[in-house]
Amino acid sequence: MSKQTLWTTVAVTFAFASWPLAAMLSGGQILSGLPIAREPHHHLVFQNEYVRVYEVEVGPHSATLEHQHEYDNLFVPFGDAHLANRVTGKLETHVDLADLAVNFSREPYSHVIRNEADQPFRNITIELLRPQGELREFYPSLDSALAAVPERGRSVRQATVLETQEMRLRAVSVGAGSAWSAPHDGRNHLLVQLDRIHNAGPREANSPFPAGMVVWISADHDWNIYRAGRRDMKLMILDFEHSRGKNTSGDLQQVGRQNTSPEVQ
Repeated sequence: MSKQTLWTTVAVTFAFASWPLAAMLSGGQILSGLPIAREPHHHLVFQNEYVRVYEVEVGPHSATLEHQHEYDNLFVPFGDAHLANRVTGKLETHVDLADLAVNFSREPYSHVIRNEADQPFRNITIELLRPQGELREFYPSLDSALAAVPERGRSVRQATVLETQEMRLRAVSVGAGSAWSAPHDGRNHLLVQLDRIHNAGPREANSPFPAGMVVWISADHDWNIYRAGRRDMKLMILDFEHSRGKNTSGDLQQVGRQNTSPEVQ
């Protein structure tokens, strides 16, 4: 079975069956549970007209409260995870996730997540606030997307992991001594510096995320990031079709937009 065929099978089985579609409600029925912003394991770190970004952490053998997902969303775990997912009104399912797997879900649904592992379950969850339309998935994870791009002396490698009619998600690897620059394509970009999750430095306000891990880059803003260390740096970058020509910012109380080009050790 080819990689593409395998991922198509996984996507249908996981992303469209056991996770979101089992919880889709008809007839305008109200979702049960708490709004996601009030669920105590979900920490809002950024929001604007396109996204709401949450840091999520569930302790070993602990569970979230029942909570709602009113928008299409995606999440990426930091580290392997073994979870139980109980979608409201459905049987509980058990899911094993790989580090940096990309999981897209359709609204609306409510559920409870239980961490069945001996280590915390951490992820970044991104609610997509505009209708997304058709979904095309190319790779199951950020790592598998980058592995498909030959190095061949490239200092920066990037690949599209998935895209909808509204949003594109790319994985980017920046080699030591190299830089990535935000493209001047008229779109706004959300950048997540994945390697910063392991930093022990200052945290964002009200969030365990390291400071500067999440950055919003306005359309055609001159912005680049330089990798000064010895290892490659991994980035996750989302851009938004309907942001073309719009200079959007966001709620900067918790995550500040960087107006200078940072250097990452």
